[in-house]
Amino acid sequence: LQVIDINCMAQPFPPPSDTSSKVELSISCSNLKNLDYFSKSDPVVFVYTRGQAGWVKLGRTEVIDNNLNPKFSTTFRLEYRFEEIQNFQFAVYDVDDKHHVEDLSKQQLLGTMECTLAEVMAAGEHLTKSLRLQGNPAGKITIQAEEVQDSKFIVHFELSATKLEKKDFFGKSDPYIEIAKAQEGGAFTVVYRSQHIMKTLSPRWPAFQLEIQKLCSGDWERTLQFSVWDWNKSGNNELIGMCATSLKDICPERGGLIFNLDLTNPTQKGKKKSPGVLVFTSVRATPVYSFVDYIRGGCQISLITAVDFTASNGHPSQPSSLHYSRPYQDNEYVQAIRSVASVLAPYDSDQMIP
Repeated sequence: LQVIDINCMAQPFPPPSDTSSKVELSISCSNLKNLDYFSKSDPVVFVYTRGQAGWVKLGRTEVIDNNLNPKFSTTFRLEYRFEEIQNFQFAVYDVDDKHHVEDLSKQQLLGTMECTLAEVMAAGEHLTKSLRLQGNPAGKITIQAEEVQDSKFIVHFELSATKLEKKDFFGKSDPYIEIAKAQEGGAFTVVYRSQHIMKTLSPRWPAFQLEIQKLCSGDWERTLQFSVWDWNKSGNNELIGMCATSLKDICPERGGLIFNLDLTNPTQKGKKKSPGVLVFTSVRATPVYSFVDYIRGGCQISLITAVDFTASNGHPSQPSSLHYSRPYQDNEYVQAIRSVASVLAPYDSDQMIP
């Protein structure tokens, strides 16, 4: 048995200052069971963490209609602590009652998977495991984790398209748009999916906003893939076209000069005509200021105290009154004022507190 002292080894990188960090989890599934007779399952994923009293719900994804291979745009941010065993459970349900998604008694379980956050982090690009239903395989679930960097921007989008290709035989297309960001391994993770707009070849989707961390992991030059799809009730949505760019190239505040891009469809390589044009009607990045930013930027706090001498509290000279001042003990009003003032007083610019 050889024991190696890592402190004596050459270290190409400095040791981490902290073994905890914030990570963001993305979820996708494949080959889910189809429990619906006339359509496909409508999956949703509930995420739980194990606490002292058992499993505690962290949240859930959005519901995706008629899809056995869903890629969810909802992500989960949490604290990754290297020194702790952090257990998670992912439960996939087929939603039968969309008005009461949280009521699991009205939904059908498609499968569950349990793992630790350490397994996800150690897996590299992503962790893929089998879902289990009553002990039997029930499809796959993939968890992808990415470290969250502190970034203080919200990106506001107004997107539209023109000259889209007609996909429906008896009508126009029903387009919606997806945005996906490139990961280090080259795969793309969906970060946003719009609602579809019925029967139009020139859609103008409702304005929306995304945190820059979710959009591009705070990297202005990371590749973003914009895909326009034709929605079908059956769940067999058809790709109209896609394009790729970066936030830096489409955001005028960062010198971006791209205002529209021709779409291409990789499944139609021999076709010369573009299936449409994506228009970046408006792309704005606005900073999100923290309390520290306000304080360091010159924000001043003026502390003022006041006491309501309500008659029902009794006369201050009476020991039964809440306003009575005891010789060696502050009354509740004074205690409350001291507690609040001790926190706010350092931010009072002139220290004159009336």
